Amino acid sequence: MSESQDSPMPLLTGYATVFLVDDVRATVDHYVTVLGFKQDFLWGEPPAYAGVSRDKVAINFAKPDQPGRLNSAAAAGTTTRADLNIIVRGVHELFRELVQRGARVTGPPMKEPYGITNFHVDDLNGYCLCFGQATGD
Repeated sequence: MSESQDSPMPLLTGYATVFLVDDVRATVDHYVTVLGFKQDFLWGEPPAYAGVSRDKVAINFAKPDQPGRLNSAAAAGTTTRADLNIIVRGVHELFRELVQRGARVTGPPMKEPYGITNFHVDDLNGYCLCFGQATGD
């Protein structure tokens, strides 16, 4: 048998976006309390790396050598607002939940011409999360 027949085909099974943050512990606390994620791990003392997840979305946080939002869309000066687009089901219900939790929501869900209804949330580090649901149009 050839090597390709003996080995399983590679399969990508997930990913975790990494945001650079100055205070890893405070960021994890914010994502858990305000955005409804759960803490997956917290590494180091003081923490230098951590991970949170909610449903099928994982986000990691790393403390950079130099302080500041080094990898945000706002810091880079891009035309896009979102640092992370998260596809959801129940966009209006999620919006209400996050408002009730005290999230920094920048406006209500909007139906966009490209077939997505979405809203944006700024986290405590200035990263912008865009939660969107296909509208079927």
